[in-house]
Amino acid sequence: MFRSLVVVISLLLGACSSLDSDSDFSQSVETVDYKGGQTRVVGKTYTPETISSNGGDIVKSQVVVVLNSKNSQPNELAGFVNMEVTYFKSYNEFEKASYLGRTVDLIPIKPSTSTCSEHCTTSQYFSFPIDKAAVDSIDRGDFEFELITNSRYEVTFTIASGYMKALRNEMESQTQNTGILASRVIVNDNQSTSKSLEMIQYWYERSTDQDREKFIDWAVQNRKNGNAEETFTSQPAQMMQYWYNTGSKEERQQVLGWVLSL
Repeated sequence: MFRSLVVVISLLLGACSSLDSDSDFSQSVETVDYKGGQTRVVGKTYTPETISSNGGDIVKSQVVVVLNSKNSQPNELAGFVNMEVTYFKSYNEFEKASYLGRTVDLIPIKPSTSTCSEHCTTSQYFSFPIDKAAVDSIDRGDFEFELITNSRYEVTFTIASGYMKALRNEMESQTQNTGILASRVIVNDNQSTSKSLEMIQYWYERSTDQDREKFIDWAVQNRKNGNAEETFTSQPAQMMQYWYNTGSKEERQQVLGWVLSL
């Protein structure tokens, strides 16, 4: 999970522009991927509205919301918020996030940084989990959460419900598609194993976790016609791509059903 957080925070720090409450949320999704029997939807960088209840204003803040769902349990939707927040250095670092009566610890992504010009500021980089209740709450309005320090400095952040609904809608669309694929083609005792699936299973067992994740992403994206363009560098991944491409449409569906059920 930590590696995933680092990947996503890099999107946040490298973004040249971000959405806000006045944006068109039809383009809120940055990426979608499939790993380890899960679907992950990553949002674009978003600038939340802020209200400081007992201290100085926030200088800058940006978030990336990520939603996760197991393909076998598409209704169990959860995720996390990746965040970069900059504030005046006179305040202690944020330690916890609070929403809907729940308080969670912040997970540092990288060390905090400080800069001084006219004023000295500190930037924190962290993540915190959000549960299904948090996702469901967007049906009642915007998602609000507080960041809290040990000195009682507290700031409320608001993410527009339209932004998070766009991510949830994309997730529902993706999990519906993968669920249909898996339910149609999961291999059982009464279904003969195709040559393509047999060889992919052989090479899958000899591949690294990274190659497996890349192959699953690639197979889902090319589920209709395959793709002969050289994509992988390791022999196991290349052989999985080869056997996937040589299979018929029905055989590719059988392969997808197997990898999505892992």
